[in-house]
Amino acid sequence: MTKTSLNSTYTLGAILIALGALILVSNSGLVASFDELFGSLLFFAAATFFLYKVRHDPRGSWWALIPGFALLGLGVAAMRDDFAGSYFLSITGLGFAMVYLLDNRRWWALIPGGALVTLGLVAGADVVFAGWDVGGALFFLGLAATFGLLYALPRSRGRQAWALYPAIALAVLAMFTVSFMGGPLGAIWPLLLVGVGVYLLLNQNGAAGRRTRGPAPQQADTLPNSVSNDASGSVSDRDSDQTPDKLRKTSSS
Repeated sequence: MTKTSLNSTYTLGAILIALGALILVSNSGLVASFDELFGSLLFFAAATFFLYKVRHDPRGSWWALIPGFALLGLGVAAMRDDFAGSYFLSITGLGFAMVYLLDNRRWWALIPGGALVTLGLVAGADVVFAGWDVGGALFFLGLAATFGLLYALPRSRGRQAWALYPAIALAVLAMFTVSFMGGPLGAIWPLLLVGVGVYLLLNQNGAAGRRTRGPAPQQADTLPNSVSNDASGSVSDRDSDQTPDKLRKTSSS
């Protein structure tokens, strides 16, 4: 069998395996119909075209990561109706994250990437926690985490010092949003305020107690009286022992 016929056999075998797998997936109920699965395959094929460009020219074709991952998200969303929006937004956001990972000088890509992943999580949370109004708090918290990540990055990887301020502001907005929610989550913000207040009071009382006691007594630099008396006595005895010798030298001279 020639090399050309072997390649044709492998190609035909791969096509049959893929076709059989698609039919099994369609019959399993994971997708609504074979038409939706076929549409997903078209999106995946278009995504492969863009990702192929990035693979062969990562420096010049980095932009292809964004439409490539967006098409991947559309392909996954076409197969699942319940989390379609969540999958599309989250996977598209991962495309922006890949732009940063390809070159960390493009730190700006983390902001739209984090925002899209946050929106995807909000869309998924609205489906999973249908009875809980967690979307607003999760949105502000995700954006706070995005800017917090920009601030926490090493300088060599695109750290942005200014990102600390929007991170703090968005975190505060998230906590205020949680405080107006019903259920157990609504008690998080008030309990946090109580905990911070107790800490400040205890810390203030400890500082006031230290000021009332005053500074610790310092050790005197002078020697004890007994030691000084012994030292002075030994000096006097030595001087008295040397006095006769001085007198004899004086008289002989």
